[in-house]
Amino acid sequence: MEFDYIIIGSGAVGSSLAYQLSKNNKSLALVDIAKTKKPKIKRRYKAPFIDKCTKSYTHSISNVFGGNTELWASKIYLMTKGEIKDWPIEYDELLSHSMQLAKELNINHDELYNHDDIDDSAFFHRAKRSDLGNIFEYFQLSQRKNITCFEQSTLVDVELNNKNSLIKSIKINQKSFKSKKLKVRKAIIFAAGGLGNLCLYKIIIDKVFKKKDRFNYFPIVDHPHISIGKINVKSIARLNRFKNVEDCILVNGKKNKYAFQISPIYLGDKFFRRLEQSFGEEKYSDLILFFIRNFEKFFSRFKRYILIILRKIHRHNTGSLEVWFEEPVNFRSKVSFSKKKWFNGNVQKLDINYKFQKPNYKILKSELDLYTNNKLYDFYEDQLNEENIYTGLKPSCSTPLKSSPENGELNKNCNVKGINNLFMLGTNVYPSVGVTNPTWTLMVLAFRLSKFLKSNFEN
Repeated sequence: MEFDYIIIGSGAVGSSLAYQLSKNNKSLALVDIAKTKKPKIKRRYKAPFIDKCTKSYTHSISNVFGGNTELWASKIYLMTKGEIKDWPIEYDELLSHSMQLAKELNINHDELYNHDDIDDSAFFHRAKRSDLGNIFEYFQLSQRKNITCFEQSTLVDVELNNKNSLIKSIKINQKSFKSKKLKVRKAIIFAAGGLGNLCLYKIIIDKVFKKKDRFNYFPIVDHPHISIGKINVKSIARLNRFKNVEDCILVNGKKNKYAFQISPIYLGDKFFRRLEQSFGEEKYSDLILFFIRNFEKFFSRFKRYILIILRKIHRHNTGSLEVWFEEPVNFRSKVSFSKKKWFNGNVQKLDINYKFQKPNYKILKSELDLYTNNKLYDFYEDQLNEENIYTGLKPSCSTPLKSSPENGELNKNCNVKGINNLFMLGTNVYPSVGVTNPTWTLMVLAFRLSKFLKSNFEN
């Protein structure tokens, strides 16, 4: 089988690329470990490519085509200028592509780029949630005759030309142990997510590049979320919660760049989310998770009523602050390759050693007091601990874009240097993670990459 483009992964990047590249009747293969049809019981699945993992890092996948856009609640934030200041891409270029994509999808760009300065260090941000939903379904890719979907499949090997500068074909394995050889005319794009891309990248490292010790482990950063203190939800009028609207305040603080919004009082949701990570696609997982989730609803309601009776919170207007941080890129947290393999023993699993980088309590408290008008109370230093955080949905910065990459690294056009027709895009290529939900920015980068591929491989 032969295709113009082969895309590994069907999430925000993969589906956006497939949509753009298939417009001119180019043939595409869209390969994913997931299923094209949703299961009867919708839930997150434990990522099968993770072996050892720190308890506080809870990465999940949807297990359906569309990737985690099945779970993203259609947040359409564009990363801000300050969040990409270390990127080799000019912000004006990113903004221009964002506006073009929004126009094409009939989205009011002002609704995803609404910034209102509070002072030199903070601004109010409101974004309207879109109706995009699962991107694979939104673009109706399964109905396009020039797109062939290979479900429950992944890349396990590549064949290169004599100079190792081009990939001629790839070998994919299906979960049923069947193998297929796919020839590529133009380009291959790894779009399997911030962690899935690393599993594919390992195959290329072992096949092509020397000095493999440089690629044994990578930094990993994310958006750690933490619920703290109590607050009268009416005390910050700008953080009203409306249907399909996301309000938050972004702060470039003395020690941390972070964002916060008002949320319900913390009632154990992190415990239950972590408990879900114990279950993958085992025979009885759906049944067990059904009971866990219903017990969670009962537990949360019961505990809230107890707090109301004890007058710890007000019935109608008491919430907490949900805060999420930008983490600096270093090797305090890292992802490495496990000795264990998955997908019929063909692809190496990942080990994740994640460590929460605790913010300075006094500085954070003084800043939150300022931006909440001193209405936040019952916020103590011991709440800023790893047991209280929830993170793992936005693994980033492991293989960043670079202005001057070495062989095996990525340039600003997402090309793996040394292999002219191999590209990679996911949160793993972000030079910095910022604090903004990354999905819309990924779609914009995919839109940008599609233009580059058309310009360089189709003219």
